[in-house]
Amino acid sequence: MSGYQVATQLLRLVRRAWDEANRCALFFATFHATHSGERGPIPPTNKSTNTDYLYAVKVNQDDLMESMTKVWNAPWAHRKLGWM
Repeated sequence: MSGYQVATQLLRLVRRAWDEANRCALFFATFHATHSGERGPIPPTNKSTNTDYLYAVKVNQDDLMESMTKVWNAPWAHRKLGWM
């Protein structure tokens, strides 16, 4: 959401899990936001979204992050905010 001003935003961690065999941490969260700020792709819509997403973080044997993948349906969230 870089470059966009969203007046109200909250990230709420819902669940987390660790897969030892694959050395992968999973973080499931919900992004809550309302587009009421002046900066953005269009003027403020005052519409809101509650969007679920997941981060999968792989770590190596030294417990250092080697990759991170975000799974998020951005077009759906953009439609809910009135951007599409």
